Amino acid sequence: MTDSGRPLLVAALLLAAGSCACAAPGGGPSLHALQGAGALSPFDGQQVAGVRGVVTSVQGRGFTLQSPPGEEDGDERTSEGLLVVRADSASPPAMPAVGDLLVVDGVVHERRSESRPNDLTVTTLEARSWTRERSGQPLPAPVTLGPGGRPLPCAIADGADGPGALATLESLEGMLVEVRAAIVVAPTTTSGDVVVVVDPARVVAPSAGGRGLLPAACDGRDGERLLLDDLLAKMPRADAGDRLSAPLIGVLGYAWGRYRLHPLATPEVERGGLLAETAAVPPDGALTVASYNVKNLAATSPRSRFAALARQIVEALHAPAIVALEEIQDDSGPQDDGTVSAALTLRKLTDAIVAAGGPAYRAVALPPEDDRDGGEKGGNIRVAFLLREEGGLAAAAEPERVEPGSAAWTSARKPLALRVEWQGRPLLLLANHWSSRLADDADFGARQPPQRPSSERRVAQAAVVAAYLDARLAAEPGLGAIVLGDFNDCESSPALVNLQGDGRLECLTGDVPTGRRHTTLFQGDAQALDHILITPDLRRAASSLTYGPVHLNVEFAEQASDHDPVLLVLALRR
Repeated sequence: MTDSGRPLLVAALLLAAGSCACAAPGGGPSLHALQGAGALSPFDGQQVAGVRGVVTSVQGRGFTLQSPPGEEDGDERTSEGLLVVRADSASPPAMPAVGDLLVVDGVVHERRSESRPNDLTVTTLEARSWTRERSGQPLPAPVTLGPGGRPLPCAIADGADGPGALATLESLEGMLVEVRAAIVVAPTTTSGDVVVVVDPARVVAPSAGGRGLLPAACDGRDGERLLLDDLLAKMPRADAGDRLSAPLIGVLGYAWGRYRLHPLATPEVERGGLLAETAAVPPDGALTVASYNVKNLAATSPRSRFAALARQIVEALHAPAIVALEEIQDDSGPQDDGTVSAALTLRKLTDAIVAAGGPAYRAVALPPEDDRDGGEKGGNIRVAFLLREEGGLAAAAEPERVEPGSAAWTSARKPLALRVEWQGRPLLLLANHWSSRLADDADFGARQPPQRPSSERRVAQAAVVAAYLDARLAAEPGLGAIVLGDFNDCESSPALVNLQGDGRLECLTGDVPTGRRHTTLFQGDAQALDHILITPDLRRAASSLTYGPVHLNVEFAEQASDHDPVLLVLALRR
């Protein structure tokens, strides 16, 4: 594990030389000595006795200790808190209570989940025994994080200006932390997580063309995001843009690739009033095209999900003539039974659209090979089209998958190509769902800077799509193209830049203000991953063109999908 540029070796040498306040009144090493001034404890693997501290939280079979008031070392590099876990072989008394002053014996470990080898380690004391000196002790004063206290930097790694967010949070591991003015930038998840920013000045306000969220960042390097979870207290329902109306105190911990604050009590929420959007009614005769990742939609999904998606397509998007869908699963969903057809899944969606007052869409899709296209095992996700074959739109050829034998699509969704005609003009539609970022390192992981191996896969996929498109356009002069989908990358990424080439395509995301481009919110990072690209001749031929995400889901705790759709409204000159 990296040390984030902090002087672990120097701290260890000072410790060995007796140059720091190592001993606590209990006779054992102090908590700040166990934590050390670096990312790893200088006591890792050692047995210690007489470790003294006040219990600040009880977490299942473990608890957190913090140095009693007056016993701190005053060094911001060293945490005064520590996670204590009960050893399986130990037989201490009953679990302690918050406010107990304990003296603990045990072994220090740098613990990391075996299933997540690139996560940071957490300094932990595996307790063999403990004794309670007294109960009802006042808790140490929390460290204020953000305005009025210790700043939480935007940069994750250390830089010329000082410690980054990773080092700042590591130095508070296991301690009581207070946040005074948090604003929600990602809504409450089904697992009880909420993401906040401790400095509201960082978000792009609606008055500045944003949606009250963090600025969109391609590389996800927004260090000031802080995840709140429900380990110690239930999290309230909160939407993006809501504020925590009172100071929040919790214990800082780390799990699943992120530092997270465990609030001691359920936060109070002041509603921000952010509303779901509805697209403008398109002008008569305009071509409307949407792309929508519908999050593992299967015939086995609840009827309510089909109904919610149908209402959004009909009411918020005004039933576009063309809808590219990503993450359509087979008819048996994640059941790995050899089923590959998604006919029932698509029929349930088109029937729900009709029930919501929409048109009768024709679904166009091709089944993948079983368990060969990635995604949830057994789900066989694929891309598909919904077509309103009316008003001058008609499919003019059979669909085909783009170079399905290419190594670029190993365990990945193959793009779907469909030639259509719009009012007599030939158009090539290319629906995409490129490789996800799941294999990439976490922002707050052991490797700094994080490795992004998935980027290379998307660059290779962009090259395949570009070559296919070049061949089709060369073979049919006058053919326009609309390339759309979930690219799992931002418009300025190498993959999307290469796909656009030297005038091959234009990515319409660049037309959208930065604070409104996002189509996903991954742990509070507002990302534009869904795009529509068009050939330049289509823009030149347009009498009007509007494009942008329609924010329906990702900012709200109640979601039909974990993506927002993007919508193009294109009026072509006759």
